[in-house]
Amino acid sequence: MEYVLFSETIKELQKIAARHESILVAFSGGKDSWCCLDLCYKIFKRVKAFFLYFIPELECIEVELDKARQRYGVEILQYPHWLFFRCIKEGVYCDWYWKNINIWEPKINDIHMAIIADTGIDLICQGAKESDSMWRRRYFTINRFDRVIYPLKKWQKIDVIS
Repeated sequence: MEYVLFSETIKELQKIAARHESILVAFSGGKDSWCCLDLCYKIFKRVKAFFLYFIPELECIEVELDKARQRYGVEILQYPHWLFFRCIKEGVYCDWYWKNINIWEPKINDIHMAIIADTGIDLICQGAKESDSMWRRRYFTINRFDRVIYPLKKWQKIDVIS
């Protein structure tokens, strides 16, 4: 089963690569994003990655990003995570909070659009899978941003590890 799933994913990515020579990969340093980066690196002509941070230049994160840079020679851009703005507004990291002050709360698609505008690359690959959680399965039905692909959507954890 794993081999069929893998070969179907490769074929689908090759079809997409025939229409898009470049792709952005959402990279967190987790197994799913490593898998997506590896697949895209082998199929697309140009690959850039991006990381959404809560704390910029955190050493434990930079170590993982450097591994990806060294292995694939990929540029990894960094942007604030969309939930970071909500945490600031709700006072998660401080005693006093900004709830009554007008702080922009971007959605994930807003961050994606900013990255697309900065890079000129209009296709994003994410490693989300239906098997991640019930919320993730629901996310696939409500988030219809046509510039994001999920090549691992039908995969299980064991497929990624394999």
